[in-house]
Amino acid sequence: MDMKFLNGVGCIVLLLLVQIGWAQPNVNDLARISTDYQQFNLNPSNVPEKWEDGMRTTGGKDTYEWWYFDAHLDDGSKVVIIFYTKEFTRIKKPLSPVIRVTINRPDGSVIQKDLEFKAESFKAAKDSCSVVIGKNYFRGNLKNYEIHVEDEGFDLTATLQRTTQSWRPKTGHILFGEAGEQQFNWVVAVPQGEVALNYTYNSEVVSALGSGYHDHNWGNVGMTDLFNHWYWARAEIGPYNIIAAEMVSTKAFKHDEVMVFNLSKDGKTVADAGEHVTLYRTVAKMHPTLKKDISDQLVFIYDHPEDDYRYEYYLHRQENLLGSMGTSSRRQRLGLWLGPLAHGV
Repeated sequence: MDMKFLNGVGCIVLLLLVQIGWAQPNVNDLARISTDYQQFNLNPSNVPEKWEDGMRTTGGKDTYEWWYFDAHLDDGSKVVIIFYTKEFTRIKKPLSPVIRVTINRPDGSVIQKDLEFKAESFKAAKDSCSVVIGKNYFRGNLKNYEIHVEDEGFDLTATLQRTTQSWRPKTGHILFGEAGEQQFNWVVAVPQGEVALNYTYNSEVVSALGSGYHDHNWGNVGMTDLFNHWYWARAEIGPYNIIAAEMVSTKAFKHDEVMVFNLSKDGKTVADAGEHVTLYRTVAKMHPTLKKDISDQLVFIYDHPEDDYRYEYYLHRQENLLGSMGTSSRRQRLGLWLGPLAHGV
């Protein structure tokens, strides 16, 4: 994944960066990551078990869930595949499975598949990731995954082999409100892994290797009711793999911020206490379509008093790959992809 460091003009840019604040949690936060492992029947660590990548909701009304995969391939392609129980902007609907495939090809062309299915075509296991929608599947065991999607004139199969330890931010349950009944939940089954991907599109056959990622999200309240906006990024730099996010809640939750940070080295987590991250970003500018104030440069600084190292993660907006307003339209998406940096509203 391409990274742009602030150099040359770095001293000028840094003067314009504003401190967003510490993500220090407290009992009065209306948006926070739970540390109550017993409540959610989890092992008291930040390493998930296989069943945690299985189905965690009923799939019915007032729930949503998805299994997400992306890859950067050695031919220059970028691939995103998502299996949904339903569009997460339509949380009041019953089970309405959707598969979305986006392939940004090196020649600038895009293959886009938005496939809708009937409820009876959907099956998912609770003890592991095994999601079947019609003839398509997304299955694995935290270590190895296989994904298959087919449509008229299109047939894709990808394998993902984990090389970096599975992880979740504490319990992975982000709670909202005083009672914490409203939730957005997150497990990163594969922070980084090796990908082999093959697809046929209109008789053209493509095979490529690359690097990939897989996470799993679910919740019981529409995301636009919980989040005003967020920044999300991941990168691979030498032996390091980084996942970083700042999620800003809506006015209903006092715009409380949730910070997520994971740094692994040689496949093992070495830093992941988000409460010890400070985020700086350039003065935000209004985005013409998202209608949100968006910053183009961010710096996540991890500074744990008991750690021998201080980590600084610099992000610079390189390109816009995908954007939307996050409305209920089934063909729109929640988020703006910016090379290694993504914004959501």
